[in-house]
Amino acid sequence: MADKEGKFSSKYFIFCLLAFLKFCSLSEAKIIHMPYHQSERVVQFDANSLPVFNLQKFSIENVGHSLYKRELAQDESCKQQNSEFEKRLGENKICETHTFLNETKTAMALAWAGENDGTLIIVTTGDIMGSTIESTVLRSTNYGVDYTNLTDVLGLSPGTFVIKKHNGLQRHPHNAKRVYLIGEGKYMYTTTDGGLNFNKIDLTFPFDGELVFNSFNNDYLIALNANKNMFVSKDDGANWKPVDIKEKRTGEKKVVDKVVWGVKLDDSVDKGTNPDTAETIYFTYGAEQINDPILKQFFDFSYTTEFTLAKSTDAGATYTDLLEKVVSFERQGKFLYASQIKSNTDAYGWRHLLISTDGGNVFREVQLPTIEPSRFFSVMDVEDSMIFMHVDNKDDTGHGTLYTSANQGIVYSISLTRHLFPNYGEIHDFYKVKSMRGVYITSQMSDDDSIHTMITYNRGADWQKIPRPEGVACKDEKKDCHLQIHGMYSLKRGIIANLPVSEKTAIGLILVHGHIADALQKTNPDVYISRDGGYTWSLSLKGPHHYAIGDNGGLLVAVSKSEPSPKIVKFSLDEGRCWHEYKFTDKVLNFTGLLTEPEGKSAVVMLWGYLSKTKKWEVSVIDFKKVISRKCEDDDYEPWLAHSVLRADEGPEVRGCLLGIKETFKRLKKDSWCYNGYDHMVENKTEPCKCTREDYECDYGYFRPGSSDKCIKEGDFKGPEIDICLHGHDEKIVSRGYRKIPGDKCNGGFSPTSELVDLNKVCDEFGNKIVAEDERGPSQPKSPDRFSRGVKILAVIIVIGVMVLASVMGVYFIRKFILLRRHKTEYRYSLLNQGEQQNLMGDDDDEEEGNLERDLDKALSSSTVRYEDSDDEELNTTVRPVRQNGMVKKSPKPKDTNPFGSYHDDSDDDMLS
Repeated sequence: MADKEGKFSSKYFIFCLLAFLKFCSLSEAKIIHMPYHQSERVVQFDANSLPVFNLQKFSIENVGHSLYKRELAQDESCKQQNSEFEKRLGENKICETHTFLNETKTAMALAWAGENDGTLIIVTTGDIMGSTIESTVLRSTNYGVDYTNLTDVLGLSPGTFVIKKHNGLQRHPHNAKRVYLIGEGKYMYTTTDGGLNFNKIDLTFPFDGELVFNSFNNDYLIALNANKNMFVSKDDGANWKPVDIKEKRTGEKKVVDKVVWGVKLDDSVDKGTNPDTAETIYFTYGAEQINDPILKQFFDFSYTTEFTLAKSTDAGATYTDLLEKVVSFERQGKFLYASQIKSNTDAYGWRHLLISTDGGNVFREVQLPTIEPSRFFSVMDVEDSMIFMHVDNKDDTGHGTLYTSANQGIVYSISLTRHLFPNYGEIHDFYKVKSMRGVYITSQMSDDDSIHTMITYNRGADWQKIPRPEGVACKDEKKDCHLQIHGMYSLKRGIIANLPVSEKTAIGLILVHGHIADALQKTNPDVYISRDGGYTWSLSLKGPHHYAIGDNGGLLVAVSKSEPSPKIVKFSLDEGRCWHEYKFTDKVLNFTGLLTEPEGKSAVVMLWGYLSKTKKWEVSVIDFKKVISRKCEDDDYEPWLAHSVLRADEGPEVRGCLLGIKETFKRLKKDSWCYNGYDHMVENKTEPCKCTREDYECDYGYFRPGSSDKCIKEGDFKGPEIDICLHGHDEKIVSRGYRKIPGDKCNGGFSPTSELVDLNKVCDEFGNKIVAEDERGPSQPKSPDRFSRGVKILAVIIVIGVMVLASVMGVYFIRKFILLRRHKTEYRYSLLNQGEQQNLMGDDDDEEEGNLERDLDKALSSSTVRYEDSDDEELNTTVRPVRQNGMVKKSPKPKDTNPFGSYHDDSDDDMLS
């Protein structure tokens, strides 16, 4: 008995210890990749998480479906719309409601199993103490109005064959009709026709987590079991083959930490250079994870935080090790990047980032700061071979630096400092606007730790605060007021809001929650809409709302989040200018979600809720095509120049030019009474622009003061050249202050140049980093002027005598050695500075001769770490050191009458980090 008590205490001591380690691991240095917002393939509801309402507080109105006018704008256009809608309501029934009479299970998962056909697969599950005991599978072909119960067809029975509550319903991201039901045991069901037929598959292992889908071949799948063993199927799950992973030197069995298939690239990016095929797999593996069955229920991390990155080119039959000491990795676009523990660092666990563009044959060190274990790298977005990369700042500040990359992913420029990204969990406000090329929204922390919103219209080249909508009051008119937008961080802090929404086919349209203030607020926000990609905004709805885009931008739908049991759905058919209200229920409904088909194409909207009194699910399906029955024709559209606000004061030749091109789209006229339709295709015309300084970013050591487009050399910048160690020699790149913005397609016009000069010198062993970061405060780099005086003194000493010369030179070189050591110790940032405000990516074919970006990437690309698998041992090819030719300090802040430090309200309503 005493032994058992001792084991019990030890186990729970270990449990508490691991809990502490789990908490600490949340801030572990790693690569994080998380798209800020994407169309959900599977939506999950759980009524157990809904608040329990006192039914006596809400009166049930016996009023049928009707059109309300509380939000109706009082102009003639809106009144005319209202008259037409009332007429349509009298002629058509636009809403159908379905109550799940025999379903009282509290958890529900829904997947779209088709495109433009209203096909849904729904799984409801019931559980006791976290264990699923029964499930029901339903199928609808009319957006949820009617259902077919598939439970008996599948042979599901309570306690015997049930579907998992979490990850039990999965849909193929590349084929909507392929749906997978994962059982609580060693079985699964698959369909390739949207649920018309299901195939039951008996497994030799139980699934854990999500399936890994292949973008080349829909039949190829990867699965992991609870022990992190990997299994591969080439026939859509009918047969599975285990992948035996062992340490090659010792034969010790290993487990998988993460696995992904190779990436199928668009033809515009691929150009015949994609190293991946349908059978390419990338994965990291390490030591066996926790073996205790109790602890396994609470922890999914291994004792090992260092993994080996491997690659298979034959779907797991064989594999090759690429990198060791890897913390995490990602494969996206043409890039394979990995966070690796540096083996030659004095500080234990420090990470650097490596990148490959050839599938892992050659890795190059990314010119970003080396970080300690408590910090992280985060890939925010990859587009057109350009990477947005966040690097966490030290000391748990809640912010970091946002960088943009060149087309090889090696060289980076600072895009935005003090970028909000707390290092607990994957929480940030970075949002890519789908409806407008080059537009991103994110949050920045001020010096006083208040938070404000920033927007870029040119892929991170410049960031600015969001213009204040006309006619909207500010919280404090004495302060500098802008639109402050709520994102993921606000939701995690309990703010009642939705994430920003935009769709690729709804050109220029963005819906957000926000305030007009100098910083984010904690009070309930309102809904704001932009119709031109974020240049101008208008207040659209008061208070927080659920919202969605439908009909490719021709329909906006919203439901109030201020009411616990809403009965009204609001809709607009003119991009939010006029809002109309329709009562869809007279019941006390715990509202759970407003859903439209992914990508915002359909005009059918589903309103889901859970009836607390009867414990039943209910869905109301509204077809807004019945409100306006006419499909749009050519005369209903008009041309619209995207980014028309951009550079409008510079003349018609450059008005609307962004990254070298103008885009003109066809958009619905303001008062067109028609619907776009599910198959609506966006029409646009592109026109090339002549190059100006706006098509170039400032090179390292240069910055643009204020609103000027001219790059000016920093006054305290002393080192105008980049020294790169190349084949044992220094290659000096002399800059003229500019380099072309990556992806820019401009032709002719302004064309600055740079040149590559071979110094024919042996690399200095001390200058082994291009990027360094000064974390110990400012230090004093050696002054070139002082050095020049030293040379003159040396010349005089030479004249005086050989003996004196020898002694002085000895002192000189000792001093130089000490300074270099101090330089290496105290600095870890170097050439990345505020003047380098652009992403350094671009197509090589579009670069001019002598372009600095290309020369720099080319030189860096030639100095590599190469990993090959010749005899199961890693080739220890040495990276030749890169010599520093002086430190580049941060660019001086442009003079601003409203610096960030002043954007703070001392009231409790400000949202602070």
